[in-house]
Amino acid sequence: MNNASVNRIGGIAAILGILLLFGGYAIPALLGIGVLLLALFYYTLDKSLGSSPLGLAAVGSTVVGGIGLFFTGTDPSTPTNSFMVLAFMLPALLAGLAARGKAGFPRFLPIFGIVGGALGVVNAIVNISGGGDWTNLSSPTLTLLSNLTYYPAFLLVLVWLVWGGIRMFRKA
Repeated sequence: MNNASVNRIGGIAAILGILLLFGGYAIPALLGIGVLLLALFYYTLDKSLGSSPLGLAAVGSTVVGGIGLFFTGTDPSTPTNSFMVLAFMLPALLAGLAARGKAGFPRFLPIFGIVGGALGVVNAIVNISGGGDWTNLSSPTLTLLSNLTYYPAFLLVLVWLVWGGIRMFRKA
């Protein structure tokens, strides 16, 4: 397969993966499938940038998180928080670091992944320290901190994935 086909597959996987993530709230199995499609996106992104340990770690983290979400679902708990951070936030952070400064890569795009991923990791730490149930944290301060880190992290990682998917598709 040539590089153009691989890039196009990665772009399609990112966009389809995002759509399946939103469908995962109705059918929980779609969440795991969507995450595994995001792993394909991260793999093609890593191949496109030249293989790096950070890119491969992003792929591995996404796969482990996706497989874990198959078993835990979306019920608020400590294992779910752990697998969510492995599936969504840590890969965005790692792949953003891997893509930063690469030739032909938009300068601001990796920043979205890095900042969104870092905020997502902080959010997971806050949620786990508050008992794991983000809908009922143990203190109002943790609830505020959880909300202040979750919403920006979600939006930044979503921008990272959509822009990255479109970039991969158009690069083909």
